[in-house]
Amino acid sequence: MPDVSISQSTQDAITAEAETSTKKESHEMFKAPVTLDIKHEKEIPMDRNGNQPEPKAVKPKKKMSAAQLAGLAKGRETSMRNRMAKAKKLKEAKAVVSNTPSSPIAIPTPAPAPVQYVEPPPMVNPADQYRGAPPTQQGYQQPVIDYDKIINGVAALHTQRATQASNLEREQREQQQEADSQVAAFEQQIREDERMTIMKQFDDQEKKTAQAKAKKVTTQIYNRQPDPSQGNPYSYAFAMNSRNKNSRY
Repeated sequence: MPDVSISQSTQDAITAEAETSTKKESHEMFKAPVTLDIKHEKEIPMDRNGNQPEPKAVKPKKKMSAAQLAGLAKGRETSMRNRMAKAKKLKEAKAVVSNTPSSPIAIPTPAPAPVQYVEPPPMVNPADQYRGAPPTQQGYQQPVIDYDKIINGVAALHTQRATQASNLEREQREQQQEADSQVAAFEQQIREDERMTIMKQFDDQEKKTAQAKAKKVTTQIYNRQPDPSQGNPYSYAFAMNSRNKNSRY
């Protein structure tokens, strides 16, 4: 059987590891922190030229007089008395409210209105109501209906309405015919005015054309000079084809 005992070197290593794993105190594990004494110098303001300005004079605090101090003390006492009086009143009011039992609020109930009796109407037979049965009174007579008078009145009314409708239709037709005739007359007058205007323009144009032609012919005739070698000064007229009626000159 092999030897399984622990050697001396192994035992020493186990003992050293056990001592190393023992919990240590904080002052043994960490070193004491180093405290750095850093002094911050106050920055001194400088002017544009790099010179340090003169320090401002500190105004001394104004001291109060004896009368002012006495007034302040009196005001503090008055304020204290007022606060104590208000607190006392508030405490008494709370005590009264807590000691008073709460009572329900009484809601007034209106009195009921008196009931009035209304007598119902008498019963009526529907058959008697619609058939026109005579009442039970003595001396009643059935009214006589004149159907001829009713028929004649309806016929007269129908005839009157038909006559009124016919008259109204005739008046409307006459009014339409009169309006159509007026429109036709107006259109005819417009056409006649346009025709006269065109004819006048045409006549003016013909007159202008005839005047221009006559002026041209006159100019041509008077511009011709007679030949002095010939004895007849009107010999040029034989060359003008004056016998042709369509072109005389």
